[in-house]
Amino acid sequence: MIVVTSIREDMEQVTRIFEQAEIPIFSVSETTGYKTGTEDYLPDEWFGSGPEGTRSWYFFSFTSDEKAARAIGMIRSRQAAKNNPFPIRGFVLPVESTSMD
Repeated sequence: MIVVTSIREDMEQVTRIFEQAEIPIFSVSETTGYKTGTEDYLPDEWFGSGPEGTRSWYFFSFTSDEKAARAIGMIRSRQAAKNNPFPIRGFVLPVESTSMD
């Protein structure tokens, strides 16, 4: 399973990454992020520190390891080429079991 988060302005970019990685089926949900403290590994601007939060998008897809790795590579390349205070973040999570068996 691949999970990607981004701000609204990068929604089309993430969609293109999924298409180029040959991930044809994915879900998108709007979410609100909150920051209650400071963490050294997150930019201060990633989530607002007030009660209003920061609206962002959450993409996920159940796909092959190869396609997920391809998408993560594209996200890393994009981030290296563009210094963005609101980076696209990608994660690959193992799926231990499903109800589809």
